[in-house]
Amino acid sequence: MKKIIITILLLCIAATCFAQTFTVDGFNYNVISTNPNEVEVTGGTDGSNPLTFRSTVTDNGITYTVTTIGNSAYRNGASNVVLSNTITTIKFRAFRDNGGLTSITLPASVTSVGGEAFFGGGLNEVIALGTVPASISGSSFGTRSGVSLEVPDGLEETYRLAGWTGFNTVNDEIPLGNTFNVSDLRYRVTSQNPLEVEVAGRLNGIVDIVIPPTVVEPQFGETYTVTAVGDRAFRNAGINSVVFSNTIETIKNEAFENNNLTTITLPASVTSIATEAFNDNNILVEIISQAITAPTLGTNSIRDRGNIVLTVPSGSEASYVNGGWTGFFSINGTPFIGSDFSVDGFNYRINGVNPNTVELRGGGSGTDIVLPSTIIKNNISFTVTAIGLRAFRSRNLNSVVLPINVEVIGTEAFEDNNLTTITLPASVTSIATEAFRDN
Repeated sequence: MKKIIITILLLCIAATCFAQTFTVDGFNYNVISTNPNEVEVTGGTDGSNPLTFRSTVTDNGITYTVTTIGNSAYRNGASNVVLSNTITTIKFRAFRDNGGLTSITLPASVTSVGGEAFFGGGLNEVIALGTVPASISGSSFGTRSGVSLEVPDGLEETYRLAGWTGFNTVNDEIPLGNTFNVSDLRYRVTSQNPLEVEVAGRLNGIVDIVIPPTVVEPQFGETYTVTAVGDRAFRNAGINSVVFSNTIETIKNEAFENNNLTTITLPASVTSIATEAFNDNNILVEIISQAITAPTLGTNSIRDRGNIVLTVPSGSEASYVNGGWTGFFSINGTPFIGSDFSVDGFNYRINGVNPNTVELRGGGSGTDIVLPSTIIKNNISFTVTAIGLRAFRSRNLNSVVLPINVEVIGTEAFEDNNLTTITLPASVTSIATEAFRDN
């Protein structure tokens, strides 16, 4: 029992010592450590301007290092501040709501800036001296878009990766990820060396886009090269046409998804077209790619290719086919075997070239149908030589006139109809399983 009482007394004495507060020269302090001896400033002033914090302070013969500015210590109570190079921590709301505090220099010793530490004031400049960025929260500096940041030269990217983003400038340059507007387009900075931007979106509701090779940023007058179209930049925007500059290298995810493009000309500079970049442009009929080496394609970057004519530099056809540029109606005027397309309501698949032939795969309307013998698509003529798998299965057909040059009638092609008479042209060589079953 005696040992327990002694232990409790020692703990109480230690707690009392650790919670010690005192005032020196108008500043209020709270002891936060006794090994080593450290204090936080909780408020007060010695009347100096700027308000200058000590590195050390002595109380009752004990010298303490000043390492911390406490919670709400100078909320609405400081307009000009000099932090000592012993400060490591600036706590929650320490300098909040100080309209006159327009600039703050954070010594290299600072390792943590708490939430709302400089929120809601007039701050427009932060000078961070640390070679290792302090940890910050999203609210540490309030709305950063109006704040200029200075960091040690060469550490701009280090600070960005540590979450120091969204500032108006970093070392007098537009930081990566920030945007600016010029004419009818919004741009996002993607590189500072060299100076490069991507198109981030449109302004003023324009539907015919012309992307320039370079753009002058209005704040500093620096010239940026436009090298990309950003993610979803023009998604669902009702775009009718786009002219790319010959500096564009990358067209990013969903950049032009769900628009009204009919023709796309890709400059030779394009190397990458990302996922769904041109997806759901349902009236797209022509793509002209000027690159000798086929740009890489993301998933569904260009869909419904069977109705699209593809033109590439002569001699580059193999590069494009091997790079996944397949399924188009034609490449340089030669139809793609296996491509699907529609004409007058009927659906076709190309199954031969020189001569050009197709398989009829369905479509049409009514119960009495005449199947086309030849068709023309994009000024290329095709002969119908086959009826595909289940092409007209369960269509309630009463009569059908087969193409005069048809050779193959596929499995279940006319199964489950009401046909009473079938005339097979002399060209027919093969009738597959159950082609006319259940009539």
